[in-house]
Amino acid sequence: MTLPQREFYTLHEVAARWGCALADISGWSTAGELDVITGIPPTFCGTTRVAGTVVICTMDIVSMFRRCGTGPKNAQLRRLRTEETADWLFVTEPPQGVDVSIADLLLRSKQVLKFEDMRHDPAAGAIVIMLRSLKMYGMAQAVTDLIEQGAPAFEAAIPMLSQ
Repeated sequence: MTLPQREFYTLHEVAARWGCALADISGWSTAGELDVITGIPPTFCGTTRVAGTVVICTMDIVSMFRRCGTGPKNAQLRRLRTEETADWLFVTEPPQGVDVSIADLLLRSKQVLKFEDMRHDPAAGAIVIMLRSLKMYGMAQAVTDLIEQGAPAFEAAIPMLSQ
């Protein structure tokens, strides 16, 4: 029986796969290239109830990603967002925040593969990075979609676009 592609990778698995440190993954997340996610129990952010899969801001728990390995294994999330929104929510209940473990921080496999593909084709990746730096997030996503689809017209235009 063939199993479906896995849905998630832990940050430790990705770090081993890419031969990098957790701090590198945290940096790429901070730069907007990856969404680090985790699962939380029902939590209140003001009057909004949030539960399940949420995106975290790695800079809020940056001490967990120390290159020297001395960081804590757990931290309190005080800010998060759902995968469907761009706005950050502040945790109000429980008042101390939501406890997360480094072992429970994940990346979706689709993001891992997309990130690897972008590095495989540096010219296309440079276009996406340039568009993000210009805060043209919609265009960056459209270019990413074209890269994923392997659109021949886009591939032919890459040399001109990367100048």
